[in-house]
Amino acid sequence: MHRFIFNLLILILLVEFVNSVQASNLPDVVADSSHYQQKIHFHDPWLAPDKGLHFLGSMMVTIAVAKTSQQYLDYPISKSRNFAFAFSFSLGLSKECYDATKPRNFFSWKDLVADGLGTLVGGLILALQ
Repeated sequence: MHRFIFNLLILILLVEFVNSVQASNLPDVVADSSHYQQKIHFHDPWLAPDKGLHFLGSMMVTIAVAKTSQQYLDYPISKSRNFAFAFSFSLGLSKECYDATKPRNFFSWKDLVADGLGTLVGGLILALQ
């Protein structure tokens, strides 16, 4: 029962964080129609050191969370892997939502793809054991 409450608490915290990021990202209402915000275009190549860091970080988080939940929370292998996948990908998604709130940063779908691939490779490494 305590595991269910723990998982529910994590899910609620994650949903609240995403909601707060979305609410803070809403544009301000401007009374004068002559004012507008200029859309800034960022350079975001597929092959960049940042993508490698997202990939490796997600892979390591997936493996670490799966092993930790097996060892310390006594989760079965399948449940620990599912928890690790969800945790790792949610962490990457939260980071991108946070980046979207910063003035000189942006939400990068390419970073999110690198996070997803890292999570999948982490799962493949876990499956080899």
